[in-house]
Amino acid sequence: MTRVTEAHVEARKQSILDAAQKTFARKGMQSATMAEIASAAGISAGAIYRYYASKEVLAWACMKHGAESITASWQRMAEDSDDPLAVFLKLSQESFDEMKAEGAEDMTRLMVENILDAARSSDAAMVEAARDEHKIVAKGLAVAIERAVLAGQLPAEVDSCALGEALFSFYMGARLAKLLDPANDTDAQLQQVWLIMNAAARVTGAGKAAKRT
Repeated sequence: MTRVTEAHVEARKQSILDAAQKTFARKGMQSATMAEIASAAGISAGAIYRYYASKEVLAWACMKHGAESITASWQRMAEDSDDPLAVFLKLSQESFDEMKAEGAEDMTRLMVENILDAARSSDAAMVEAARDEHKIVAKGLAVAIERAVLAGQLPAEVDSCALGEALFSFYMGARLAKLLDPANDTDAQLQQVWLIMNAAARVTGAGKAAKRT
């Protein structure tokens, strides 16, 4: 009897996630079916339930995987740079550029649908999954901000966790604004946030220089 290895299971789950993300982005969560996702992943309709119990569970797995990929990317770039604020600004721009990519509107709809489903649900596991996805990204932002604080690029008084939450809220709001009106200039909004952060960095740098003199 062939033994299924853990590596095989993880590879299968990843292929299902990839297929689900493409299917959800193309059709939306409500219209997409598990059978369609299974077909795109190259497995039978029944086999997909061995890995994900429902479409809702699979949708949340997609969101969590996306959040973890984002924060992992931030971590890698931060480790390779001695300019944490520059890395933070670059990654922010990449996140906002994604709003203009093909399928971004469907992904925003999926995000909103998942949040609403969790808010309405009495399923504690679903609610916790939604909160975990939020915490992953917010924590990633907080870590990136804290690096800039420790490097002396932002004021020591900055609460990295609170600012991370605030910037994540800004990002989610920008996605919704873009969904409602594709002409909404989210890049201009991001530039204004950058101006504020750069101004804080300059003030912090000037203050440190004054103390040395």
